[in-house]
Parts: sequence; structure tokens; C-alpha cells
Amino acid sequence: MEERAVITYIRSGDEILLIHKKKGHGAGKVNAPGGHIEPGETPVQAAVRECMEETGIVPVNPVLKGVLDFPFTDGLDLKGYVFYADEFFGELKSCDEADPFWCPVDKMPYDQMWEDDKLWIPALLDGKCFSGYFTFDGDNMRESRLQIFEKKKKILCFGSSSTWGYDWHDGSRLDEETRWPCVVKKYIPECFEITENGVNGRTVMNYLPMKSPTNGKQSLERAVSQERFDGVIILLGNNDIMAVPDISINRIAEGMGDMADIVWASNPDARVFLASAVPISTKCDEDNLFASFFESQVNKSQRLAGAIKGVAERKGCTFIEAGKYATCDGTDGIHFDAASNKNLAIYMGDFINQEIWER
Repeated sequence: MEERAVITYIRSGDEILLIHKKKGHGAGKVNAPGGHIEPGETPVQAAVRECMEETGIVPVNPVLKGVLDFPFTDGLDLKGYVFYADEFFGELKSCDEADPFWCPVDKMPYDQMWEDDKLWIPALLDGKCFSGYFTFDGDNMRESRLQIFEKKKKILCFGSSSTWGYDWHDGSRLDEETRWPCVVKKYIPECFEITENGVNGRTVMNYLPMKSPTNGKQSLERAVSQERFDGVIILLGNNDIMAVPDISINRIAEGMGDMADIVWASNPDARVFLASAVPISTKCDEDNLFASFFESQVNKSQRLAGAIKGVAERKGCTFIEAGKYATCDGTDGIHFDAASNKNLAIYMGDFINQEIWER
């Protein structure tokens, strides 16, 4: 069972806001205010709400500093977003879930806290970002893995109209609160910088003459040769199927593999993510002009993920099946709506947090 939660550390001079947890997960321990992310909330919205409910203190502009994974042997899989703020307002008050108190930062009661806290809280107090993975059997930590980021990490999101943020209603561009490469910033530590590089109609292969931005391989080579990236997410495939109806899915997949080589030629330490395009759908409006045209390509689009997965495994890339997190149902058949953009962003964030480590 997967759950997502937040925890927020508010600092006032040489003191940090903590709570005595009175009930729920971790009852009896000392922790920072936090709790589950409610449906429709972003992590930062949950962080503000939980602090206000549990302590009466409202953090101002809390910053996401770390993302931690906590698989428990009883089946609970908890993902925690760790926030930090040094501005706030409100008055301290207790509630039925917690008794808050200010604690000197040099007297953190680690013996009363979760076992992993002493590993990453010093980095948090030092202003650093981090990712971690801690396996627990009840209160006992069985495995720990912590990455402290000493410098900024740059991620390139490279794709077609779905990465650009095409609004299927009117052809305009979705705003930054909707399109997935922007929304993903809400789910990764602040040390990650996202570069958007989406172009409508972009393909994997170079079909057009000269330097067209729709030529995937060609435009990717230009992008990665001009700037250093720690990670590159490539989300493509459907436009090749539509541009060249008789093209094989293996050729498209091998082209994606070639793109990984293009990245590594100028960014040898970059983590490459090969993401299969969200499958084309015929479950769209009956008046949609493209539905019948796309119907013959749906099967090929659905099988593309398996081919790209095989290439990704052979190349040592991280494979992302975007169709598990987004759907083109109910739209024009080739683009996805705001809800799918958000869901894809959440899981893209998971992949970034898990895979972008110091090398």
C-alpha cells in the first residue's frame, strides 16, 4: 500500500519546531509536524495545512529539500516529502494529534525519533538537499541509503507536444500549473533544475531536411551539446507511427536507443530515461476528426512500450511506461488532459528522485 506524506521543519534562530506525536503512525515519538497528502493537494499545500493543524504555526514559502522512501515489512510503502522554512506566523498550540515545542538545534532528541532522522536531519539543517531509502520492520531500521546533493542537478525533459503542453481543446499551450515538466518541480528537491524541450510534431527519427526542431535525434544532439545535464527524459514515439504508418516499432525503439548514445556522447555521466509515449486512444469524442485515422495505429502504439523497454534494458537506461500514469482517453486521442499531466508528473518525480544520484 503506497502512501504519500509531508514533514516540515520550521526554524527560528537556533531552534527547530518539533512535536510529540500523540496518535497515528509514529505515536509516542518526537517528529516534525506533518501528515498525509490529501486528494487534490500538492506536497507544499499539505505541508502548510499539516503545520497549521498540528501546531498553529504556518510556514511561509516552505522549500522541498528532500524526498524519502520508507518501505515497511508489513506492506506499507511511505514516500515522504521533507520541507524546510525559516519564516512563519501563528501561535503555538496543541491538538489531539500532537504537542508542539521548540527545540535547540544542537539538542535534537534523536533517541526519541525515528532511527533514520539522525542520518539526514544534519544535512537539512545545513541547507542541503537529499534523497533517501530506508527499510523498516516496525520501529527498527533494516536498510538505509542516503544521497546528499552537493550541487545543482539539471534535468532535460525532451519530447513532443505532450512535453510542450499541447491543449487538445484549442491548440494553445497548457500553463505552468498544468503541464507535467513544470508540475514535476513540486515533487523533487529544489536542487533539481528542469529544462523543458518539447516541440509539437517531434519524432524520434530525422525525417525533415535541414535543422528542423521536429527531427528528434538532430535536435537532441544540439540540446545536450550546449549544456551539461545530469538526467535526460526522452518521451517520444507516437509521431513516428503517424508520420510513417508502415514503420516498425522496433525501428522506433532502436532510434530511442540511439538517442541515449547521443546524450552520452557529450554527457557521459547522465542518467537517461526512455519513456514510451502514452498509447494512442480511440476512446475520444465521436466528432473528433482524427479518431478513424488513428484507429489503425492504436495497436502499434500500444506495443511500442514493450519494444522500448527491451532497448532501455540493453542500453542501461531507466524505462518509464508513461501509459501507466497517463491516458489519452476522452481527449483527441493523442494528447492527455490536466489530470494525466499531474499524475505523470508525480511519477516522473519518483523516477528522478530514485535514479539521479551522485556518480
